[in-house]
Amino acid sequence: MLRSCLCLCLLGLVQAADLTDPLWLDRLRPALTAAGEQDLARVPQAARGELDLDLDPALPGLRGTMTLHWTNPGPDAVPDVLLNCWPNARAFGGASLTLSEVRLDGVPTEPLSEGGGERMRLRLPQPLPAGGSVVITAKLSAITSATGYHGLMTRSPDGVWVFSAFTPEVSVRIAGAWREDPLAGMADALRTRTAHWLLRLRVPSAAAVAGPGSELERRDLGDGRSEVVLAAPLVRNLCVIVGEGLVQTKRDVDGVQLRMWHRPVVALAAARSIDACAAAMRRCSAAFGAYPWREFDAVEAPLEGGVGGVEASGVVLIGRDLCEMVGELDPSVPPIGLTARMLVEASAHETCHQWWHLIVGSDTMLHPWLDESLTNWAGEWVMEGEYGAVIGPVWSMSVFTAMAERQRPRQALTLPAGAYDELAYGAVVYGRGALMYQRLRSQLGEAKFLAALREWTDTHRFGWAEPVDWQAWLDRHATPELAAEIRTKWLAGEALTPQDLTGASNKP
Repeated sequence: MLRSCLCLCLLGLVQAADLTDPLWLDRLRPALTAAGEQDLARVPQAARGELDLDLDPALPGLRGTMTLHWTNPGPDAVPDVLLNCWPNARAFGGASLTLSEVRLDGVPTEPLSEGGGERMRLRLPQPLPAGGSVVITAKLSAITSATGYHGLMTRSPDGVWVFSAFTPEVSVRIAGAWREDPLAGMADALRTRTAHWLLRLRVPSAAAVAGPGSELERRDLGDGRSEVVLAAPLVRNLCVIVGEGLVQTKRDVDGVQLRMWHRPVVALAAARSIDACAAAMRRCSAAFGAYPWREFDAVEAPLEGGVGGVEASGVVLIGRDLCEMVGELDPSVPPIGLTARMLVEASAHETCHQWWHLIVGSDTMLHPWLDESLTNWAGEWVMEGEYGAVIGPVWSMSVFTAMAERQRPRQALTLPAGAYDELAYGAVVYGRGALMYQRLRSQLGEAKFLAALREWTDTHRFGWAEPVDWQAWLDRHATPELAAEIRTKWLAGEALTPQDLTGASNKP
């Protein structure tokens, strides 16, 4: 994380707790690029939060306090606030997120637990109008489990803690109703709008801390621990990794510092991974809008369930299994072999997620195709631009993945994540979805297609996108005939042939 030398005045501000103070946001600005500074104006009502936490191995996990200043973005008044508490979902394998001594504007309240604790509803004393604000305070404990969710909310045997979705998030309200769908399928545990966070973490002094935003301060407490202060503006989800024995491999992309945190034994794999992250950062920033934060952390993490990578705001996790595979790990050699290609593709893919669904927000549970299909296309596009014909047909992986649904009834691309089994999720959302964008690319032409994606990203930058927005985007840029084909064949899966898949894979 970035170490900023701050004046005594600013250090004094870091200790303040009044989130309504107009100067509060100034504490977080060191974490932003010039583009990120401009993005602040896009979300004037973004939630503001502070976390003050201790890493407690006896718990095992984090415990401390949370303060969250939430403003109702409207347009309707709300009778309650719905908090997503994802670690309480069954899929997290026994991890948990507990809030106690909850107060609304200083008044004690009793939260209503729903969905086995996956959601927590806070009843307001009176409806909160659009533009109105409420301050939520609580004591918090986030406890890890043996496996977590794909390795999230876990501690590895060698002491690497992975905390993701470890704080309650305010859900998204659409058409006068909170989104309450449970975590299901292969979906990311995230459904919230952009927020600004200031984190104080007390961890072992020898531990590295990777996470969103920038490190403002690190001071020794004299008891074997250090307090680390992180500024994390413009984030959708918080992911913090704490571990000893990790080293870093660095890259720089137009002033953005990229760091890969990893064990020394996988140094070659880490170099290849961070190079792929840097390539995706460079190409996506140029084509789809500047990356908003001054730093980007990639972490070699003990992921589970065959997951190669996981994304969060300003952070990506790359699976240890990929980094440990024997293969062409020399970063000076193109990733021709399968193992090296899997590592590079996972690294590029997770980096591309910074644009979709972290800069452009969408519902990863109800509409996973809105971010995953585009992200998978973008990762392949990065591979194509970096390596081209050197590594063979870049889009063959998407074709291979999409062909997996040939022996079963075709499913629509637009289903919720929980409607697919693992094989179908890969085939439809990752495979067919990526090839749908490649089909659009071949029919629109390179310049028009990239301009259309730039318009999509600019329009919804740090906002929220729904399928109706995507349909309108399609109609703006495609002919009626092409739009009809996309809806019938690629979205609905009707009359889609293997020839359509292989044909779409051809580079325009």
